[in-house]
Amino acid sequence: MPHCTRSLLLAPLFFIVFLLSGCGEEALINVADSRKNASPVIFGEPQYSVRVGESYRFEPVANDLDDDKLLYSVSGKPRWAEFDPATGMLWGTPKEQDPGTYPDIIIKVTDGMDEDALGPFSITVVGANAVAPPPVEYNLDSEVFPIGSPPQVAAGESYADPLSGYQVLRITDVDNLNPPRSKKNPGKVLDGVLNEYAIPDIENADGSMLIVMATNSNFWYLYDVQSGAYIKELTKLSAAAEPRWDVSDPNILYYRKGAALYRYDVSGDQSVLLYDFRQDYPDMQSITSGTKGEASADGRYRPFIVRAGGPAADLDWIVFDFKTNSIVGSYVTATGSRPAFKAKYCVLSPSGNYVLVNSTQAPGGYRPYVYRRDFSGERRMGTRKGHFDFALDAAGREVFVAQDSDTDWITATYLEDLSEQNLLKLNFSSSTYVGLHLSGNNYDRPGWVLVSTYGPQTSRGEQPAIWSDGTHYMLEIKENGRHWRVAQTFTRFPQTNKKYYWLEAAATINRSGTRIYWGANHHDQRDKYVDLYQLTLPESWYRDLQEQQ
Repeated sequence: MPHCTRSLLLAPLFFIVFLLSGCGEEALINVADSRKNASPVIFGEPQYSVRVGESYRFEPVANDLDDDKLLYSVSGKPRWAEFDPATGMLWGTPKEQDPGTYPDIIIKVTDGMDEDALGPFSITVVGANAVAPPPVEYNLDSEVFPIGSPPQVAAGESYADPLSGYQVLRITDVDNLNPPRSKKNPGKVLDGVLNEYAIPDIENADGSMLIVMATNSNFWYLYDVQSGAYIKELTKLSAAAEPRWDVSDPNILYYRKGAALYRYDVSGDQSVLLYDFRQDYPDMQSITSGTKGEASADGRYRPFIVRAGGPAADLDWIVFDFKTNSIVGSYVTATGSRPAFKAKYCVLSPSGNYVLVNSTQAPGGYRPYVYRRDFSGERRMGTRKGHFDFALDAAGREVFVAQDSDTDWITATYLEDLSEQNLLKLNFSSSTYVGLHLSGNNYDRPGWVLVSTYGPQTSRGEQPAIWSDGTHYMLEIKENGRHWRVAQTFTRFPQTNKKYYWLEAAATINRSGTRIYWGANHHDQRDKYVDLYQLTLPESWYRDLQEQQ
């Protein structure tokens, strides 16, 4: 499904989630009253090709919580197609003169106040007698493949992944001044460049730019998504800025600095103060989400930890509302007391309805606490959870997908009732790849989560111990779900007791589920050295794997 530039697949399910969670009628009324206008939501999976003489038809699905009258529009419409502004249907029959690819098609829906967009997507018209392309191969088995020698290409060039054949674009090359020397510190030589972490979405609202950081931890850069070309350095950002893209404006991102939140227009390189939290907490030191938090999928809410400084317990855990520019959730307000420990992270579910807090300092170990957005209704998961991300299952329900440290499964925890599904049993008995990261940003193509594994070089040479060693794979969110291996990470680190944090791959997938990004050293084991790589997934993968069930 193409990238949706504003709103979300989840929006029509918000009230359902509340009902299932047992929040009651009052919670429903409060959430509805807090919204001046509910943005419409559009989604759907267009057909990407059609033969000459065959009919094409695509009608998107759109919902609006206010039941407003909806009007559709289209840009990039193929010359052979027609469009219905009342339903959003795109249809037509291409003729003999129409073969070719028709790119940048966008269908928008509006309720008169807000809008949502589906796309851009393309439709390829092939000749009536053209030979059909071979079907896409999906590696769903557990055969062990040698890691082999990583391909070496220059920045801006691509290679075919040896495991899947999918195209991988090399974006950066720090050894050859890509990105160039920093404006803030021209004398500093960069060690490596990569995406910040597996959880944040690296791409902006329209999928044209991506934000990357240096492993030196103090430099941030913009790159072009399609070409991989360097755009510029973001000089306003510090090491711990935790920048997050606005979900509708492709030039806007938000970042934290000390006790304040800022709005950054990257087109003009201008930042303005959005909110200073010292007006609410005069003794605070800083706000943070523990680097793992991001806004709700509609961009409205974002969680923060209010730090006291040093080893002291936190002053508060909060949820900030970008629409009202105010704090709408507070642990202190909900409970009447300060948190009892210092949180490692404070994160928000895609709908914005649930907050999760976790810490090794929490009584009873590393088991996440789950709250409603206003920090009422405290619950706690029954087992310890390691690396994680939120995702949507095939029905659009939000789940917390994590490595379960107590059971050695990758599990999906449903947030409405904390019930769990076991997705994949992990094998640590012989594997030297001791860790994994998860990314569930692909809300437009729900039901799958990206997993990337990491570990050291071993005496086994380039023969992995199990199928998942050094691999990116998509994992189906269902009991004992399928795993689809999409690429090798080509990231290894020396077999020592030292923790090589930057060499953990920590791959992230974009909102539309079409591109994966990660930092790889291609077996060059310098400390902190990685360059950024981009993997393009087959355009039809979501539909193909649904049909193969």
